[in-house]
Amino acid sequence: IEVNEFIGHLRLINGKEERLVLKIYSQDQSDLLPEHHFLGNPFVTASTEGDMIWAATIEMCDDIFFWLYKMRDRVEVLDPGHIRKEFSHYCELKKESTNSKKAS
Repeated sequence: IEVNEFIGHLRLINGKEERLVLKIYSQDQSDLLPEHHFLGNPFVTASTEGDMIWAATIEMCDDIFFWLYKMRDRVEVLDPGHIRKEFSHYCELKKESTNSKKAS
């Protein structure tokens, strides 16, 4: 409990904490726990369509975007909107990077 409170206070100071909400279309091969990241108030439920809704308060960083990128075909960022846009941009950069490696 003390460690969780300490991490929570550090995140408040840092200001990068976000409540991330995801829709996961396929639970097969989906890693719902990003490595080495503290999930505040995690929550998982099923939508009416049978998809999984995942939410947690998390400190956004490149590792989180990479974690999402590994599941990009099975996951959609629902909220917050600015993270959805940043993740879309991240995917475009990764795609361009992959294409440039193939061309060389």
